Amino acid sequence: MFLRKELAVRLANTMREVTLLPANLQSQPSVKLVDANDKSRLA
Repeated sequence: MFLRKELAVRLANTMREVTLLPANLQSQPSVKLVDANDKSRLA
């Protein structure tokens, strides 16, 4: 149970950090890939 909650928290923190990156970094293909993968996991 702990691991399930912890992974969700870590994923949410990662997604928040991606949105806080400067625009020039957010436009990088690798960041877009991570962002798209994270969003698909929540669906």
